[in-house]
Amino acid sequence: MASRLWSYFILMFLITSVIFIAGCSDDNEDEDEGSGNDYSSDDDDSSDDDDGLEDSDEDGVGDNSDAFPDDPEEWYDSDKDGVGNNADDFPYDPDETTDTDGDKFGDNEDVFPEDPDEWEDTDEDGVGDNADAFPEDADETTDTDGDERGDNSDAFPDDPKEWKDSDGDGVGDNSDAFPEDTEKWEEDYEPPAVVSTIPSDGDTNVPSFTTFEIEFDEDMNEVETYKLDFEPYLIFSSDIKWISSTKCIITLSEPLKSNIEYTVTISRCRDSSHNQMNDYSWKFTSAPWEEYDYEIIGVDDEYSDLSDSVHFTFEIKNLETMEGRFEVSVEVWDKENPSDIYKNSGTTQIEGSSIDIFDIYVDVPNDWDGGLFGSDVEYEYKYEIIPPLIEPEK
Repeated sequence: MASRLWSYFILMFLITSVIFIAGCSDDNEDEDEGSGNDYSSDDDDSSDDDDGLEDSDEDGVGDNSDAFPDDPEEWYDSDKDGVGNNADDFPYDPDETTDTDGDKFGDNEDVFPEDPDEWEDTDEDGVGDNADAFPEDADETTDTDGDERGDNSDAFPDDPKEWKDSDGDGVGDNSDAFPEDTEKWEEDYEPPAVVSTIPSDGDTNVPSFTTFEIEFDEDMNEVETYKLDFEPYLIFSSDIKWISSTKCIITLSEPLKSNIEYTVTISRCRDSSHNQMNDYSWKFTSAPWEEYDYEIIGVDDEYSDLSDSVHFTFEIKNLETMEGRFEVSVEVWDKENPSDIYKNSGTTQIEGSSIDIFDIYVDVPNDWDGGLFGSDVEYEYKYEIIPPLIEPEK
């Protein structure tokens, strides 16, 4: 029973709703007929949009909604930048409108608006970041050899293993064993060698006053202690003077003897890499001395048991035409012990006198002949006189 009542009420509600809607429709038609207004398109020459408004450019978008009512190609300007969406390459970016090179970066922010491969230049060096090997270094743009050093600062832009040449010798520091030395670049394991000498090997008539010169094939270590030997023995300056890194000179402290073959040996030489040279020897022959007219007047010798020495006095005549110096070398030995020889030498500078006298003392042991002051000691001696030499003008 209840269900039937609900069905009845629903049916009545639906019938009432239909009658009400129909009545409203009739009232509206009556009002339209009484007003005399008609908005049909037949009575209006202008183009209307869906709201019945004008569309000046006839682009289908009414003037009220059209951002460009006089441009049939445009009607929206989403980013309000004054350029319609259809022509705007960036319709939602008010700062950009055009992308000339099509790289998706607007011309306003694109540093290279006509280059589709570039749009930014971080270091402002005129080369785009994509092509710039050093986009944050204004001094570099290219790294030809790929060693991460720009070509402008790379001393070897085509060599990936080198980029610096500290000494400017053309050899990169990485392969240069001496990067601070312009003269050397390879590790040196070869000993030095003598390439020339003055006097040369085999020279003859070498002047008595000669300065020796030795040249090596490479830079030498000038602080090393070199050893120089003369045979027969000669006294020379203890200091070797270097006139270059490869050449030195040696000055004699005494003249060469007359017409003697000398052998010179140099040893203990090291180059700048501390390689030691093999001993080097060469020979030369000194010039004969000039003959002088001199005369030995006499040689007086006397043993002194107070001074334990033998005193020799030499008198030489006819020196007025001579120059240079005389040198006398004396040897003394005990007759009973001839193997014990005691020596001394002396020189005298010639001053052009007619007679020159000079003395030499040869020290001997104080126990000669078995006594402290043995007065009857017997000894023998010999002497050699080197005639004066003419030293060349300096």
